[in-house]
Amino acid sequence: MSCWPPLDDLKVHTVRARGDSFLKYTAVNQVTIDNALLSKAIDLATANVANGQRPFGALLVDGEEIVTQAVNEAARSNDPTDHAEIVAIRHATSLLNADCLDALTLYASCEPCCMCASAILWAGVRRVVFALAREDAHEYGFHDVVGPEISRRLLSAISVTQVRSLDRAAREPFEAWKLRNASDS
Repeated sequence: MSCWPPLDDLKVHTVRARGDSFLKYTAVNQVTIDNALLSKAIDLATANVANGQRPFGALLVDGEEIVTQAVNEAARSNDPTDHAEIVAIRHATSLLNADCLDALTLYASCEPCCMCASAILWAGVRRVVFALAREDAHEYGFHDVVGPEISRRLLSAISVTQVRSLDRAAREPFEAWKLRNASDS
C-alpha cells in the first residue's frame, strides 16, 4: 500500500520559493481541514470582541490537532505585543517545551502583521493560513506601522495561504468591533 493518496485526492498548487517554481501536491481534504480550523480562529476573534477585546484569533495546529489557541490580548494586558499569533506561539513553546515549532501550522483570522510575521519565522512555523487580508482590516481602523508588503516579504520563505472563501465570516468580528466602538463614542 502506498503512503501517497490517490491522484484523484490531490490538488496541485504552483509554489514560488526563492524565484523557482515547483509543483506542490496537497490532499484535497486539506482544504476542508484548513476551512474548519480557520473558522475556529474566526470564532475566537468574534468571541474576543464580545469580551470587549480586539477581533483577532489564532490557532497552532499539528496535523488536525489543535495544540493551542489564542486571541489578541493587547487591550487587556496593555502589552502591544500580545497579538493572537504571538500569544499562540508563547503558549505552544511553553506547552511543548520547545523553541522550534516547525511541525505546526498557524491559522489566523487575519493576515499577520510585520511583528507577528517575524515571530512566526523566529518560531520556525513553516505554514500559515489566514482569512482576512491586512488591507481589509484597514477598513476597520487596524493599520500596520509598516505596510503589509513587509509582512508578505518576511513570510515569502514559507507556505502562506489566504482562504478567500471565508472572507464574509472573517469580516464578522471586525463588523462587531466597528459596531461596539461606534456605540462607545
